[in-house]
Amino acid sequence: MDRNTIIGLVLIAAILIGYQLYTAPTKEEIAAFERQQDSLALVERRAEESRMKEAAVAASGDTLKTAATDPLLTRLKQDSTLSDSALTARMDSARTAEVTGRYGIFSPSSTGADDLITIENGKLEVSIRTKGARPSIIRLKDYQTSSGQPLLLAEPDSGTYEYRFFLGNRELSTNDLHFTAEKLGTTGVRLKAATEDPTKYLAITYQLDSADWMMQ
Repeated sequence: MDRNTIIGLVLIAAILIGYQLYTAPTKEEIAAFERQQDSLALVERRAEESRMKEAAVAASGDTLKTAATDPLLTRLKQDSTLSDSALTARMDSARTAEVTGRYGIFSPSSTGADDLITIENGKLEVSIRTKGARPSIIRLKDYQTSSGQPLLLAEPDSGTYEYRFFLGNRELSTNDLHFTAEKLGTTGVRLKAATEDPTKYLAITYQLDSADWMMQ
């Protein structure tokens, strides 16, 4: 092996090492990716916890509150004349009055699951929460981070996204309402918050353009 060959091999090695150092993710990019993964895991964990709580409530037919944490239950239990069935009836009545006072005709939408509904086209994939009817995860399908991970437009569930409105003297927010989802093909979804009147509801519709980065 002559001197020129050795020099050439050394230069090739130097170029490869330099390229790897140049394209390696920075500390800031690594930290951002770790935050992104933590946020995705948190989104999934919250959704799973919400589903587990809803299942527990449905199975027991009772609330998740206990006498130690629920002032109303503590107060009612101080009345020794109430039987168990009467106590349950009084609790149900008080809960209904409390929810109606807070949400008015939107009381049916005060509880429900917090699921993720995904719509997508060739450019975007958007996951929308049924609680609050708000975008949670927005991914650019044609791009990745420098470490080869999905490229998100923002941290999941970051920022504030809501519609605020008045119902009589009540100020309500869509963030507090639970919506049911109706998929409109693969690129759209209509979310509805029910009221006590089946003919009245609040609807929010998201529709992606067929082949663009825009969402209506």
